[in-house]
Amino acid sequence: MNYFKKVLFAHLIIMISLLLCSCGTKHFISNNVIYKDDNFSYNQLVNNGVVIGGIASQKIIITNNERSQYSSLLSTILIEQLNEAHIINTSQLMDKIGKESYFSIMKKFVVEQMLMNEDMQVIRESMPDIAYIVLVYVEDENISNESYTDYDEGKYETFYQTTRSLDVEFQIYDLLKEQLVWNSIIYNEAVETQSRTDDSFLGVVVGDAISGGIITIDREDVLEEIYEKFAEDLAKIEN
Repeated sequence: MNYFKKVLFAHLIIMISLLLCSCGTKHFISNNVIYKDDNFSYNQLVNNGVVIGGIASQKIIITNNERSQYSSLLSTILIEQLNEAHIINTSQLMDKIGKESYFSIMKKFVVEQMLMNEDMQVIRESMPDIAYIVLVYVEDENISNESYTDYDEGKYETFYQTTRSLDVEFQIYDLLKEQLVWNSIIYNEAVETQSRTDDSFLGVVVGDAISGGIITIDREDVLEEIYEKFAEDLAKIEN
């Protein structure tokens, strides 16, 4: 028993001096514009304002706190990148129409995957100075983890890779005309790789036991890159 403790202790010491190498998170983004109204442009957004309606999904569970967090992130990015446009955040929308009405609208949006005309009327009556609303729908999310170990020149090197991908749909509605004017899907595959070296295979095993061998990529980090691409796309919209 004492011998085992000594061996374990020795390898724990080794673990402290492990060489950890992270390649950082790489994002692979693609976008597809499904529909654009001929009369809709960036200038229309600038002149008439847009409210951030919120985010929803059938594929993943989004809590109210997460909905607020993700919507706030989109507001921040659009305000930074589209600083000429008048942008109303989700909290302001909720204050105008009431929480009960807001969550009722979002529940219907989850099921129908589109904004109902009667809901556009509610929003328009509460915010008559705003012409557009943007809604976000997460169509799919996937997470995968992989690892393998190589042995070379007396060293064991273990590679860990985590991939998190999101398919996100953006819908922009004209509240006055009660119709869709912009629809696009942006896909982001975020990949992070780390490696660790050790002198013995036991060190590899102990290291995996301690670290779990899993890299975490936050959903918000993947969404942020998608939002940045969405803002970039909006700024380029011409009649």
